[in-house]
Amino acid sequence: MNDHDYKKTFEKILRGQEPLIRTFGIDSARDPSMYEPKFPIKPQDEEVRRLRAQVLRLEGRINELKGRVVTLERQVEGLNELLAMVPVSVPAWIKKHLKFLIFVCHPDRNPGKGEAAEVTRELLALRGRP
Repeated sequence: MNDHDYKKTFEKILRGQEPLIRTFGIDSARDPSMYEPKFPIKPQDEEVRRLRAQVLRLEGRINELKGRVVTLERQVEGLNELLAMVPVSVPAWIKKHLKFLIFVCHPDRNPGKGEAAEVTRELLALRGRP
């Protein structure tokens, strides 16, 4: 066997596709101690294992949440489209006093106030609405 064959066999063993008894003559069912480490495990090694497992769990959760974000964005788009179709009617009292409201709120009558321009723009936009 060359190095490439050994590597492929080892990868199969790790994936559980190649029984150890066929490759090395080891029967793991008869000798469970073969899975026990032959050297003491350092606390850092256990911490690394724990952190790797946590990272895998968190990556899975991130992927779930990314999918949820996509779903919610689609829902928002759909709701915005529906909202755009809803007609906005202007109350009768505003229609009645619209000219006066524009006159009172106009930026020329309220110099230096940014709100005056904003309110006037909104009131002017109401002119053409039903």
